[in-house]
Amino acid sequence: VAIAADGKRVWSVPAPGVAPELAEPAALLDSVVVAATSPSAMVAYRPDATQAWTFRLEGDERFVAAPRRSETEGAIAISNGAVYAIAPDGTVRWRNTLEPSRN
Repeated sequence: VAIAADGKRVWSVPAPGVAPELAEPAALLDSVVVAATSPSAMVAYRPDATQAWTFRLEGDERFVAAPRRSETEGAIAISNGAVYAIAPDGTVRWRNTLEPSRN
């Protein structure tokens, strides 16, 4: 949901079936909003509600947390297998594989 400065709803995009832990959208520094649309996909929306980009995980990877805004630019996505830095154009800047705990 995009809310104007006066509190009025500007637009909204449905995301049926998205788990509560993934349902929190992230507002990026360029006013793009990133939201999980499934356990393996995130979509970025411009302020006018048009899609900016889509990021999809491959294989058995699934998101384990909602997207987060990067403090520099773009978004951070965390799956059950890696952490991703997503650039403002939707490309992957880097991917760091998560290693199992050694406890």
